[in-house]
Amino acid sequence: MVSEVTDDNAGTGRPDGAETSTFTGISDTSAFRLIIYPLYTTAIAATGVKHTVDRTKITGPAETVMGTLIDQQAGAAALTARRHPGLVIPISQGRGPTITSAERFTDLHEHTFFLGAGANLGWRELQNGAVLEAGVYEPRDLTGEMGFSVELGNVDTYTYELTPPEVTHLIIGARGQGADRLLFQYVQASPLWPNLVIEEFNDSRDLKQQADGPEDTEWVAPAVATAQQAEERFAEGAATQTVAFDLLPTDGLIWGEDVDLGDRVNFDTPGGPSPT
Repeated sequence: MVSEVTDDNAGTGRPDGAETSTFTGISDTSAFRLIIYPLYTTAIAATGVKHTVDRTKITGPAETVMGTLIDQQAGAAALTARRHPGLVIPISQGRGPTITSAERFTDLHEHTFFLGAGANLGWRELQNGAVLEAGVYEPRDLTGEMGFSVELGNVDTYTYELTPPEVTHLIIGARGQGADRLLFQYVQASPLWPNLVIEEFNDSRDLKQQADGPEDTEWVAPAVATAQQAEERFAEGAATQTVAFDLLPTDGLIWGEDVDLGDRVNFDTPGGPSPT
């Protein structure tokens, strides 16, 4: 906790000024800072162990994939030592497009948010007594009907941050030696910086150009594997617009009804209106 005394409103209740206390901590979602095990049923110990699969693949509606992934790594389906106390995964409603998750040693927390963002879904943990429920929600697009700005009188103070992308042109090298190296290039220009070119090389020599034989059921064609790598890298290093603002109470604007968590609205930035 941090307490700060300022001279704002001095003399109104405290002769030395107003006191603000800021509390910091972790949210329930931060409890899932777990690493995704390749095989969620096999424990990893100091004695050393090999997982019998490269990664566990989950395919289905985005909501189902997200819930299954959390359940396998931290819920009732996870190893006993990794289960989060009281965690409940609701029955999936099948929302979102069909996606595939095939991660290994990735941050569960970050990856689940990544899956949701790509499917226009969000997820949160709701505390209800001793039960922690993983809930998926669908953000609404209110950009055509709801806007915020100082001029409109519904915003007090705000901060606006614009960050360029980390990469726009990604070159991935699959297995091979010298001139036999199989190279792939993927391009994703940023709409915020349309003429910006930032190249990056990803050495993925673990990607075999061909399967070792009919028994090599884990092999994935490098064109498919590199495309997935590129999608993930572009998402990870994408340009960002961040707006944080304090709402002012106005008629007809009720949090939880008119606007809620994850909803997209318009906000007037120094660069013009921007969906948020």
